[in-house]
Amino acid sequence: MKLRFLGLLTGCLMLGSWGMGAPKALGAGVSSVNWNCLQRSATCNVVKTHPSQDPRLQELTATILVFLYLMVPAGIGLSLFLSDQYQAYHTRLLKRQRELLERLWEQGAHY
Repeated sequence: MKLRFLGLLTGCLMLGSWGMGAPKALGAGVSSVNWNCLQRSATCNVVKTHPSQDPRLQELTATILVFLYLMVPAGIGLSLFLSDQYQAYHTRLLKRQRELLERLWEQGAHY
């Protein structure tokens, strides 16, 4: 069980590490360099594809995306682990109840 959880945790961390590129990808989508202009002169500026977006909003969006990329896989892994734990507990409980009922049945058969 511990090995399964460790493998699940490793998988979640690997999935979460993909999210670390979110700020870079978001920054690449928001601004791009006009390479033709750069070849002609060294005084070209970065062209913004979304001029209405505030840099603070972009940073907040990137932070939220990283948080989601890390927390969603971890949440899925944790829920699977807790589900397995609950199923094991429920199985033990049902087994004890069945054993109790079998003992009561056998005691009732003696009378």
